[in-house]
Amino acid sequence: MKIVEYRVTPIAFGDPPLRAAFGLHAPYALRTIVELVADDGTTGVSETHGGAAVVNDLEAVRDLVIGRDPWHLAALEDAIWGNSRGDGTNKPWEGKLGSPPRTFGAIEVACLD
Repeated sequence: MKIVEYRVTPIAFGDPPLRAAFGLHAPYALRTIVELVADDGTTGVSETHGGAAVVNDLEAVRDLVIGRDPWHLAALEDAIWGNSRGDGTNKPWEGKLGSPPRTFGAIEVACLD
């Protein structure tokens, strides 16, 4: 089985304003949908945080995902980590929402779906 399609779709949906200690958030929420399609027609879907940075991170690894077996997650994770460490400045512990943990997480869930 190989991944033949990789779609990244940013979405926004209504989310009633909620007052919190830090103020009032926007009346909408941004999310990103990741869809993977395998050569046998199997489709996997996941969602993650929204915004331009998330979409850009997911698009940056497109060529690393296409053609891979969705069950070989360790090899895919290694490829994504290797891609992100090009300048040697990224560290695995830098931020919970940083890429590639966020990037790989969205792809991993779609592979397992």
